[in-house]
Amino acid sequence: MILRQPSSHRTAALLAGAVQAGVIAATLLSSTAARADCNVDMAALSAKRASASALLDANKKAHGGKLDPISACPQLRALAAAQGAMVSYMKQNKDWCSLPDQVVAQSSAAQAQISGFAVKACGMIAKIKQMQAQQAAAAAQQQAAQVPALKLPTGPL
Repeated sequence: MILRQPSSHRTAALLAGAVQAGVIAATLLSSTAARADCNVDMAALSAKRASASALLDANKKAHGGKLDPISACPQLRALAAAQGAMVSYMKQNKDWCSLPDQVVAQSSAAQAQISGFAVKACGMIAKIKQMQAQQAAAAAQQQAAQVPALKLPTGPL
């Protein structure tokens, strides 16, 4: 039985096939690693967002189904910041994480809505605090402006 040495063309083809298989395997592994990194990062960002949302839900529950405006303002800002961080990550890593455009667009729209609501709510709180300060100042002025009633002398003159 005579064994034939592979020809140089055949060897080159085998090596090229092996290299190509290695590249495909590396691509699949890196893609899997990228998705794993994205999943870990997105899970952390989602947990931050869920925590901020839970604080708002607790605020609402504690006040009979309505948000307490004063304590809700920082909570709304925290939720907007958490959503903003998630959207920023999604935009920066859209291709790397294989995120559909629709998911990124929906998250961006949600972030804009949350941020807008936080700005309006916190602006309203600032106006309420300003009005309360003005009322307190007016009450203090009115009290200071009142002339104390004159006491008439009593007893023998």
